Amino acid sequence: MAEIKPRVGCIIFSKSGNDVYTCLVYSNYSKQWEFPRGGVDEGNLLRALVREVKEETGIELPANSKFYKVEEFEEYRMLKTGVRLHWKVLLYTTYLQNMTKLNPIDTKEIKEARWVKFDEAIKLLYLTKNYELIKALVKAYLIMIRKGYL
Repeated sequence: MAEIKPRVGCIIFSKSGNDVYTCLVYSNYSKQWEFPRGGVDEGNLLRALVREVKEETGIELPANSKFYKVEEFEEYRMLKTGVRLHWKVLLYTTYLQNMTKLNPIDTKEIKEARWVKFDEAIKLLYLTKNYELIKALVKAYLIMIRKGYL
């Protein structure tokens, strides 16, 4: 049985005029669009979340950022070597006042980071067939509306 490893990710929202945007990254490993996310090495989920966002997007989240838990699910992936990976993914959401320029630091892992309108994000995530991510995006959107950000 594969060891379950924790991963943390962030659904970042921002606005420009009346349009709502979210940040997606294109993974060189999975060859698909997803939210910035990665492993939890040091045990502190929020510290890992802030680190992963910076590595994969170049965004330095402000110290006063508020994070809201969105979703928790298990994910599996089979490597070409036959090794089966098993993760427990914890997704959070936050709001960024200004859409900063995206510039991934970890270019080995991330090919591109992009601000996309909400409806485009749904379409890009649908192509991955990862319905957990679509469900999480919609849930995060509703959280941000309830909290008064959108």
